[in-house]
Amino acid sequence: MGLGRDLTSLEHTVLGVLLKLQPCRAHAVVMEFASSQNLAFRSKAGSIYPLMTRLTQAGLLHNEGRKYRLAPAGVEELTRWVRPPFTADQVSTNLDLLRSRMYFLETLDEAERLAFLDYAEAELVGLLERVEHLVGEHVEIGDYFGELATMGAVKETEARIAWIRAVRERLVAGRPG
Repeated sequence: MGLGRDLTSLEHTVLGVLLKLQPCRAHAVVMEFASSQNLAFRSKAGSIYPLMTRLTQAGLLHNEGRKYRLAPAGVEELTRWVRPPFTADQVSTNLDLLRSRMYFLETLDEAERLAFLDYAEAELVGLLERVEHLVGEHVEIGDYFGELATMGAVKETEARIAWIRAVRERLVAGRPG
């Protein structure tokens, strides 16, 4: 069996979500993605349901009474994906649309640049509150590795807030670059 190709990051992530939730219905997996703070994991039901069917047909999942769980081959595939080595694209910086916009701040006047930074910081502070809450949820349910993974989102968001504040300081000091 198998898919005849390497699994995508989304397929591997579905295996990981199932590891945490199993046994569960496909809808539970869809809801996990829908509630994610990570936009990379915001897949729609239209993607997840057929993906889970493919993974079942490939022998990576078992579907018993409309409830899914990982098959031994699914556990092996997930484990293989989690282990190093990682490719350069798997450890590089993520697509950051805020950072992309920063490249073109010259199109805004000074007041608009500062408004951009104020807005970005407020949104990041809100995101930080949400991901800190998620860490607490992982602690409450005893999901130690979920807690550790979500701490990465906290640290990343804190770093982005510090970056926005450093940019503001430089712009106010008159070095717009």
